[in-house]
Amino acid sequence: MPANPYTKGSRWRRWDLHIHTPGTKKNDNFKGSTIEDKWTNYVNDINSYPGEISVIGITDYTCIDNYFKFKELKADGTITKPISLIVPNIELRILPVTGSSVAINIHCLFNPMFDEKIRDRFLHKLKFDNGNRIYSASKTDLIELGRSYKNNPTLPEDAAIKEAIMQYVVSINDLKALFKEDSELRNNSLIVVANSSTDGASGLKDHCELIEGVKYATMDATRQAIYKFSEAVFSGSDRDMKYFSGQGVDSITEVKRKCLATMPCFHGSDAHDNTKIFEPDVKRYCWIKSDPTFNGLRQTLYEPTSRVRIQEDQPETKKDYLIIDEVKFVPLSGDTTFSPDAIDVNDKLNAIIGGKSSGKSLLLYYIAKTIDPEQVRKKLEELGVDAGYNFDNNPSFDFEVKWGDGTIYKFRQAAGEKSRQITYIPQMYINFLAEKRGKDGLKSLIESFLEEKKTFSEFLKELQKEQDAVKVDLNAAITQFFQLKGTSARTTEDIRGKGDKPARLHNIDEKNAELASLRSIAGFTEEDEQKFEQLENNRRIHQDRLTSLQQLKTVYQVEYPAELEKLRMGVETSLDNYSRLTSAKFMLHPFIGRRFPLQVNADKEQINAVFKQIIEQARQFDQKIDRLIVLTNDKINQYNTGIQPYLDKISNRSKLQSLQQEIAAEQAVVEQINKLELSLAATNTAISQEYNKIHAAYSRLLDSYNKIVEEINSKPEYSDISTEKKIKLKAFLDFDAQRFGGACTTFINKQSYFSNIFGNYFDGGNNYVFNKDTHAANFKDIFDKILNPSANNIRFNQGGTTQNITTSLFDDYFSVNYELSQDREDILRMSPGKKGMILLFLILHLSNADYPILIDQPEDNLDNRTVYTELKDFIKQKKIERQIIIVTHNANIVVPTDAENVIVANQEGQDAGKDNAAYRFEYISGSLENTFRSSGSAGILNQMGIKEHVCEILEGGEAAFIEREKRYSLSE
Repeated sequence: MPANPYTKGSRWRRWDLHIHTPGTKKNDNFKGSTIEDKWTNYVNDINSYPGEISVIGITDYTCIDNYFKFKELKADGTITKPISLIVPNIELRILPVTGSSVAINIHCLFNPMFDEKIRDRFLHKLKFDNGNRIYSASKTDLIELGRSYKNNPTLPEDAAIKEAIMQYVVSINDLKALFKEDSELRNNSLIVVANSSTDGASGLKDHCELIEGVKYATMDATRQAIYKFSEAVFSGSDRDMKYFSGQGVDSITEVKRKCLATMPCFHGSDAHDNTKIFEPDVKRYCWIKSDPTFNGLRQTLYEPTSRVRIQEDQPETKKDYLIIDEVKFVPLSGDTTFSPDAIDVNDKLNAIIGGKSSGKSLLLYYIAKTIDPEQVRKKLEELGVDAGYNFDNNPSFDFEVKWGDGTIYKFRQAAGEKSRQITYIPQMYINFLAEKRGKDGLKSLIESFLEEKKTFSEFLKELQKEQDAVKVDLNAAITQFFQLKGTSARTTEDIRGKGDKPARLHNIDEKNAELASLRSIAGFTEEDEQKFEQLENNRRIHQDRLTSLQQLKTVYQVEYPAELEKLRMGVETSLDNYSRLTSAKFMLHPFIGRRFPLQVNADKEQINAVFKQIIEQARQFDQKIDRLIVLTNDKINQYNTGIQPYLDKISNRSKLQSLQQEIAAEQAVVEQINKLELSLAATNTAISQEYNKIHAAYSRLLDSYNKIVEEINSKPEYSDISTEKKIKLKAFLDFDAQRFGGACTTFINKQSYFSNIFGNYFDGGNNYVFNKDTHAANFKDIFDKILNPSANNIRFNQGGTTQNITTSLFDDYFSVNYELSQDREDILRMSPGKKGMILLFLILHLSNADYPILIDQPEDNLDNRTVYTELKDFIKQKKIERQIIIVTHNANIVVPTDAENVIVANQEGQDAGKDNAAYRFEYISGSLENTFRSSGSAGILNQMGIKEHVCEILEGGEAAFIEREKRYSLSE
C-alpha cells in the first residue's frame, strides 16, 4: 500500500459528523429491548445502508465510550460498511446563557490518531462546579456527581453517569483555557458550535438569527466568546451557510469581527433512532471535498465556501467522457526509464510540480500528444520549437490516457481513432500570443476557441449555410437583373426599329378608307362587305391550319420515329454495358453470372417490342393527319369559290389587292410592336423585382453577421470572460473597406472625389465610411447612382462595367471582429505580461469549454502578486466547469487555488540526495492535506507528503499555506 492511499487528491465524499449510537447518554431511542439488541439492530442498519458514507463522527455527551465501542466493532469486522474514517465527537453544553435563554452546544471533534489521549488530556481536565466541589468528566467524577445530585450513594454507575451528564455544563472560559494550555490537544481538535439547543432535533433552525444584523458592540460577551472560539457550525440551513461564509446580511469583515473567522457549516443526521441513521431531514447530506482524514476536514476552515456543500446529490459532477481519469507510461519489461504505475488525475485542478528537468512538462506533453497529436504539432510549429523529447522515437515506447468512462487512448494508436478534444497550451505559448500576434492573430485565436464550443459551432454552421444560400441568391439576382436589363434594351431598340406606331395606325386608317372607296365604286353593299370579310377571314384561318398540319405530318413521319429509335438504341446500349459490368462481379460464381445477362436480354426484347409498338402508333397517326389535310384543302377551295364572285365585282383588282396587302403589312408591324411593348413591360417589372431581390438578399447577409455579433455579446458564456476581473469579450461587425476599394472602386475614375459623386459615404481619400446602421441604405443609394452613370457624372475605367461594378459592390466584405478588454482597456494596448494574463483567462473561459485543458507554466512573465490577485480566483471558478492540468513552479497557482490534486515529478540524478525508488522518472500524486515525513521510505517522493513537497519545491510554498490559512480569519 502506498504511503498515500488517496492518490486522486481531494474528492467530494459524504460525511456524517453527528451521529449517535445505542447507549447515547440522552434520548436513546434506538430499536431494541436491551443494549445488546440495540447494538445488533444498529450495526445491521449501518451495514445495510445503501448510500456511500466515507467519514462519520460518533457523537455522545461528555464522554467517548461509544466511539471506542464503534471503532472496535469496525476493527473486528462486525461493522462491514466501508467507512474510511471514524471521528470522535464529544458534545458539551456551554453556560451561562444570556437573556435570550437560548442554550448553545459545543461539539469537540478530535483527530482519531489522538483518541487514546482524549480521556486524560481532555475529559479528565474539564471542570463543572456544582457549588460544592469541582468535577471533571472522568468516569469516576461523573459517577460521584450523579449520586450526589440524586442524593443516592448506591445509584448504579450507568444511571449516575447519565444524571451527571444531564447536569454537566462547561464555562467557555474554562474550555478555552484547557485548549490554550495544551497546544497538541488544540491542534488535534476542531470546535463546532451547534445550531440547536434541542438534543436530537432536526437542526434546521437558522443559527444566524442569534447574531445576524446584531451590532458587534451589543453582542454579549459569552456569545462573542463562543463564536470566536468555534471554527465551524453544525447547520443544514442555506441561510446559515451564506451568513457564516460572509455572503449573508453582514459583510465578510463584520462576520470576522463577530466570529473571528468565516466558518464552514457541517450537517449530520444527529441520529438518535434507527430511522435517522445517515438520513438528515429532507436529505440535506453533508459533502466535503477532501481526503477522508482529519487534516482533510481541517481544510474546510481555509476554504469554507468551496470545500463543503449541504445538498442531496454529489456536487460539481462532470461527464465521465470529458475527464481524464489516469495516465501512465507503458515501458517494456525491464526498462527503468519510467515507472509503469498509473498516475491518478482529479476531475478538477491538477498541478504538476517538480524541480528543474524533473519530467513535469514531459508528462503534460505526452498526455496531450496521446490525445491530440495534431494540435500539439501545430502549436509547437507555431512557436517554432521542438519539444525536445525523443522517447517516442523508440517504437516500443507507449503512453496511455484513460478517460473517466473507461475509454483508453494510446500514444501509438492512429489519430483517426481518437475523437475527444483537449486544449493544449505549451510553455511560452501565451507569451508568443501576447508578444507576436496582433489584431488578426487575436481574432483567429478567439474564433478558433468559439468554434470549439459545440453550441456556438452548431449555431455558426447554420448561419454559414444561410450566408451561402444568400450569396447564391444575391449573385443570381444580380445576373438576372443585368440579363433582364439587356433584354429590355434590345426590346426597346426593336420597338424603335419598327417605326412610329401612331403613324402606322394613321396610315392603316387612310388605306382602309381608300379600300372602302374602291368597294363602293364596285357596288359592294354593306352586306357584301361583311360576307367578303368573313369568307376572307375563314380562308386565312384554314390556310394557317393547313400549314400546321403539313408541319405535324413531317414530325410524325420522320422526326418523332427517329427520336424514338435513338432512345431505343440508347437504352439497349446502356443495358448491354450494365450487363457486362455486373456479370464481371460474379466471375467466381458462373451460375449467377450467366443468369443475369439472360434476364437483361429478355428485358431488352420487351423494351424493343414496346418501342416498335409506339413507332407504329405514330405512323398510324400520320394517316389521320392526311385525312385532316384533305378536309382542310376542301374547305379552302370552298372559301375560294365563295370569294370569287365578290372579286369579279371589283374592276381594279390589282389596286384592291395592293391596298389589302399594304394594310395587312402595316397591321402585322403594329401587332409586333404591341407584342414588344407587352414584353418590355413584363421585362421592366421583372427588373424591378430582381432589384428588390438584390437589396433583400444583401440585407439578409448583413443581418446574418449581426446575428453572430448579437449571439456573442448577449450570452455571458461567451462575452463575460471574468465578471469579477471585469474582462469582457465584445464582438462587432467589421467591413473590409480596403478590399472593397480594391475590388469595386478601382473600376471608377477617381478624377472627382467620391464624396462629390456619392455623398458622405466616402471620406476625402475616397475610402468608404462604414456604418452598420445605415450601410444597407448607403449601398442602395450607391447602386442607384452606378445604374445611371451619366446622370451622376460617373466615368468607368477600362474594364469597368455597370455589371462588374455591381457584382463587386455587393460582394461579402463583412467580418466579425473582437475587442478583448479589462475594465475597458483594450488588450492590444496592454503590456505583454498583462496581455498574457488576459489571454490565459480567455483560453480558460472559451477553449473547448467542457474538455480538459493542459497548460504548461502559464505564470511565465507574471509576478507572484499578479498570479495571486488576478489568476487564482479565476482558476478556482474554471476548475468547477472543466478539468485543468497545469504545470507550474509557482506556489500561488497551487495553494491559493486549492488544487485538488498535486502531481509531483522527479528525475533521478537531477538533484543530489533526491534519488528515486526504482526508475529514472517517478511521479506521486495527492491532495494538499496529505502531510507526513517518512525519511526511511524508498525514494525521495515517498519520504514526505504532498504539502511538504509543495513547500520544498515551490518558491514561497510555505508562505502560501500560511497566507491561505490567514485569509478567512482575523488575529484575535
